[in-house]
Amino acid sequence: MSNNTNFSKEKGRLSISSLFKHRLLSKKVMHKSGRAQVMLGLCTFVSRLLGFVRVRVFTYFFGFSSESDVLYAVLAFPNNLRKLFAEGALHSALLPIATGIVDERSRAHSHSQRVFSSVFTVVVIIMIVLVSAGELFAPQLVSILFRFVDEEQVSLAVSVFRIVFPFIAFVSLMTVYSVFLHAHSHFFVSALSPILISISVIIAVPLGASSLGIFSAAWAFCISACLVVVLHGFACMRLGYVFVPMLRGYTQETKTVLKRWVPAILASLAPLINLQFSYFLLTSFDTGQSSYFSSAIVFYQLPIGIIGSAIITVSFVELSRYYARQEMRRLASCNVTAIFKLFALLVPVSIVFFFFAKLGVIVAYGSRRISTEDIRSITEVLKMFSFGIVSTSLYMYFQRSFYAYNKDKWAFGFACAYTGIDICLSLVLSARFPYAWALALAYTISGFIIVPLQFFVISRVCSVRMGSAYFLKLAFANAVLFFLCLAISMAIEIWIPHIRFLQALTFIMVIGLCLGGLYYLMLKLLSLYGLFFHEKSHENYNDKL
Repeated sequence: MSNNTNFSKEKGRLSISSLFKHRLLSKKVMHKSGRAQVMLGLCTFVSRLLGFVRVRVFTYFFGFSSESDVLYAVLAFPNNLRKLFAEGALHSALLPIATGIVDERSRAHSHSQRVFSSVFTVVVIIMIVLVSAGELFAPQLVSILFRFVDEEQVSLAVSVFRIVFPFIAFVSLMTVYSVFLHAHSHFFVSALSPILISISVIIAVPLGASSLGIFSAAWAFCISACLVVVLHGFACMRLGYVFVPMLRGYTQETKTVLKRWVPAILASLAPLINLQFSYFLLTSFDTGQSSYFSSAIVFYQLPIGIIGSAIITVSFVELSRYYARQEMRRLASCNVTAIFKLFALLVPVSIVFFFFAKLGVIVAYGSRRISTEDIRSITEVLKMFSFGIVSTSLYMYFQRSFYAYNKDKWAFGFACAYTGIDICLSLVLSARFPYAWALALAYTISGFIIVPLQFFVISRVCSVRMGSAYFLKLAFANAVLFFLCLAISMAIEIWIPHIRFLQALTFIMVIGLCLGGLYYLMLKLLSLYGLFFHEKSHENYNDKL
């Protein structure tokens, strides 16, 4: 047994100080993972911006009509299935297996090729059955999933549903390609995919709206997804992975993926159940509460998608690789580094969201387009969500960690616990406060309860201990940021009711740059910035230990 494997029996647990004292992460590894996280974050940021542009394009050409209601409602269904079957569950089930196979140097590449082809074949068969059933029973599914009263809307929804439903198949195939690309630490093609899809839709709608109407958007979604699959296929071919149908002789790894896929799907159901139950309660509230909740979620998901998902995606690959090698020191160091990054980057974002939520709402919707009451209500929901930005990202990270360690049952158990706690808190709080912010608060509190329990289990698996000195310094930097944001928000409180769009946008940009620069300087002065990328900073800090 190597020293790495026996780490958990040596000195107990790994802290941040021992992480860099023993130089467990080389300069090459730190720079490569750091660049990958930055690249994923930038691509996600561009994708989210294009998402806003796409919504504006839809609004301009289709307005808020019965046709646009059909388009938004129908597009949401395959998008939720994508999260359930493909990018969430399939990715979580397949990546640890693929990483272990790719990393195992004793096996020839032909074995990796066999696993790739067999998994791809199984996914193709499942998707053919699923899409065929969806196309055949489209009228029945539309009547179950949607509550359109007008016959023309129902007929239109069926037609749009049949066009966009194959989207789930294309995304599932793209996920298989992405997993093997990620196993080789190739992230760019996957990060570029949502950008290409959004650009395709943004271009297609103006060109085809006059002749095809909302069908231009539906066809653009489906065709662009197909083209992105082809792009992934070419990227995998460069690594030596070529799809060869395998109808028999499935590998043991393929059978393992199928066994893990089902509990991963069930675990992925949790956030969808939480969201659907929230909307179920919102329908009994006053008019507008559902809209306030939906509007706040768009803002709330921005930092989680841009920062959290970038760190989690890259770290998931590293965790799977180190666990497959049984390099427990590197496994623990990867955990410590990822958790520290999530705290260091998302805590200040949460602070800024809390104090300047109203300005963000004004920038997004314009002070003249919605009433003062609407702005206040959306701001209240967003403030409640802002407390949960860090806990939600940590929950997502720990869930992926369980899959990396082949602890599927733990992931499923925590998903069920999260759902149960959120539903109970939502019922209690909504009975006393029938407003959208109460449901946002319930979701946040659920994260605060679950995440410490997840960390306790993770710390037992790979012996992780968070260094208190580092987090005390980080707490000090964020305390300074907190009181500075408090002072600024109090100073501009009288000015906000009269602010206009361009003024709010300019103010947010200036404040963002100033606060970001100040936070960067504090990290540098407190010797914390080196924990992100640079080896020299690690060495300087180790000299002080």
